[in-house]
Amino acid sequence: MISFYLNDQPIYTAEPAASALLDFVRYHEHLVGTKIGCREGDCGACTVLVGELVADSQRIAYQSMTSCLTPLGNVHGKHVVTVEGINQASGQLTPVQQAIVDHNGAQCGFCTVGFVMALTGHSLAEKPATAQNTRAAIDGNICRCTGYKSLERAAASLAAELAEQPSTDKVKWLTEKQFVPTYFGEMPARLAALRAEMAASEVSALAGSKGPAASGGAVSTSPGGHFQSQNGHDSSSFPQAAHPLLGGGTDLL
Repeated sequence: MISFYLNDQPIYTAEPAASALLDFVRYHEHLVGTKIGCREGDCGACTVLVGELVADSQRIAYQSMTSCLTPLGNVHGKHVVTVEGINQASGQLTPVQQAIVDHNGAQCGFCTVGFVMALTGHSLAEKPATAQNTRAAIDGNICRCTGYKSLERAAASLAAELAEQPSTDKVKWLTEKQFVPTYFGEMPARLAALRAEMAASEVSALAGSKGPAASGGAVSTSPGGHFQSQNGHDSSSFPQAAHPLLGGGTDLL
C-alpha cells in the first residue's frame, strides 16, 4: 500500500510502485493540469512538487520533479502538489501565475503549468531568492513559443517580490501573499500523522493482520477488490496506457 498526500487529500493506493506518478495523477486522480510532454524528463511540462518532512518534523522541504520519471513508490509518505493544488479558493491567480500573465510568458500555454510549478517550488525552497536562483529554477523547463525572454522577465519580477520574505515562518508569509493555499501550513502535522499511521500499519502487518491500516475508514475496498482513496476513485480505473517505468530506459511511451 502506497500512502501519501496529493494536494490536500490523503491517498491510499495499491497501484504498482513502479508506475509513473504522471499517469497516476492524470488517469487515476483525473488531475489533468499536469501535462504529458516528452516522457523523458526533458521538457518539464509534467513538473510537480514533492515535499518531505525534515528531521524535526516541523517543516516540509519541497522540490520540483518531473512526474513522468518519478515512480509512484517514491512519493510514499510525502506531499505531492500539482497545479490544481496551488489554486486559491478565491479564484485569483497566484503571484507566480500573475507574473507570467503580466510579462506575456504564455502563448500556446502547454508548457506554462511546468513553469508555474517550478517557480512555485522555488518560492518554497531554502535557496536565497536572487534573480540568478529564480531564473535557474526554470532551467529544466522548455518553451517552444516565447523565446524565454518574457519568462525571464517574469522570473525577475518574482525574485524582487520573494526578496521580501522573512527567514522564518516562510510558509506563513507565502500563504499570506497567496503563493500557496493555507492548507500548506497544516501539511507538516498531516504528514507526521500519516507517518505514524504508516508505522502502525507496518506493525500490524508484522503481527499478521490483513488489509490496509487507515484511520477513520479512509480506505475501502471495491467489489472488484481494488482499494479506493478518499476521493472515491477505484484503482481499477487506472488505464492500460499507464505504463510502469522500466529501469535503464527512457522510452516510456
